[in-house]
Amino acid sequence: MVKPDYFYTDYRWQVRQRTLKQTSGH
Repeated sequence: MVKPDYFYTDYRWQVRQRTLKQTSGH
C-alpha cells in the first residue's frame, strides 16, 4: 500500500515541530 506524498510531508512536519519544541528548551 503506497502512502500519498502529503502523508509523508505531514509526518515530517510533525517530527520537525517536535524537534523545534525540544530545541526551544535550551
